[in-house]
Amino acid sequence: MGRSAKLGARLLTLALALAPRAASADDDPADDVVVRGRSAGGFVSRGRLEDAPREITDAASLIEPLPGVHVRRLGADDSFATLSVRGTSSSQVAVFLAGVPLSGGADPTLDLATLPLWPGAQARVYRSFAPAALGRGSLGGTLVLDPPSPRAPRSTEVWAGIGSFGQRRLRLGDIRGEASGLRVATGLSASRSDDDFDYVDPNATARAGADVFTTRRNAGHAAASGLVSIAMPLGRDGDGAVTVTALAQGRRQELPGGIRSPTPFQQLDSSRLVSAFELSRRVGAGTLGVRGWGRREGLALRDAIDAPVVNVGGASRTDDAIVAAGASLGWKARPGTDRSSVEIRLDGSGERYAPGTWEGAVAPSSARRTNGGLALDAETRLLASRALVLAASGRADTWHDTTDGGEGRTVARPTGHVGAELAVGPAVLATHAGLLARPASFVERF
Repeated sequence: MGRSAKLGARLLTLALALAPRAASADDDPADDVVVRGRSAGGFVSRGRLEDAPREITDAASLIEPLPGVHVRRLGADDSFATLSVRGTSSSQVAVFLAGVPLSGGADPTLDLATLPLWPGAQARVYRSFAPAALGRGSLGGTLVLDPPSPRAPRSTEVWAGIGSFGQRRLRLGDIRGEASGLRVATGLSASRSDDDFDYVDPNATARAGADVFTTRRNAGHAAASGLVSIAMPLGRDGDGAVTVTALAQGRRQELPGGIRSPTPFQQLDSSRLVSAFELSRRVGAGTLGVRGWGRREGLALRDAIDAPVVNVGGASRTDDAIVAAGASLGWKARPGTDRSSVEIRLDGSGERYAPGTWEGAVAPSSARRTNGGLALDAETRLLASRALVLAASGRADTWHDTTDGGEGRTVARPTGHVGAELAVGPAVLATHAGLLARPASFVERF
């Protein structure tokens, strides 16, 4: 039923963190490998657009070089791509964008081609263990894609590129506002391609008895997305802040099929609307934080009515939607000393899969999921040099799934881990142990 848990201990894992050297004109940036960041809360890798040694074309290209990450593509850039971490399946990786979960019961595997990319964007991949306050984790790991922050330095950046097979790309980012007042970050990302080329048609060649070349059709894509993020301080002393983020994107993906079974009319249209709100305010010795988010995704498959169909359940047209929303309340403080930190967060969310009109096949049943969780993250630094870091993290989650037919199931499951890191000169000794789990998807459960 999709239930799985993994208990593992990783003892005396040696991570060598070498300081990057300044590159000169004679240096090849492709030869430099930079590992940034350390946290006893989990193994995390970071990729930033401006730090990439090669030109980054899509979100999959930004994530692909990170340690422990494998991206599987079904074609060239901007084609369907999935992410696995440390050999796990793509359905065992949780994905967050601007703090909003993009994977869930209705869509456990996320197509990386649908992730937008703007100047200033960065990705974090938590291998296995992730901070509990981030949200529900997963068996394989967690991908977090951070859009440009309105609190970053003021800047304007425009990038455009052209390539073979009709590729056109555009990225635009702008951050402006007063240093201690209202700040606004905007981003625009767009791409398109034809991806047509000539190939030896095995079907026509078999009939003609000689090589027959055919131009592949219906293989292109077109996508566009826009982002606005607004940040403003609260209170006379600026001890609070509000951040609001909104994202809208649309994509049309043509589906060419295989060379022996081409599908010249199939198209997949998708849309995504994301909104996030965060309020933080210093209260006493800590910071109180309130978050809220919403997400709607639309997915529509189109094919010629009289064309041979080789897709979803034999349907020639589908129109589905996923709607989700959630909120959380958290408290973060440094009790007694700046050597320690603790964060407690209570969160809840709801998700609904709503199939629309299906032609040529019977639409699947709709399904709903409600989730409640309590999270705790704690960390402390010991020794005079603070070289020893101890961390603990845990979540208690409950999921309740139902369908229109009345079938339902409730599952409660704890997860968590402990970790330690000791810096010895240029080396870091790290050890982690914990319990991981994920809820079954709607397909697995129903």
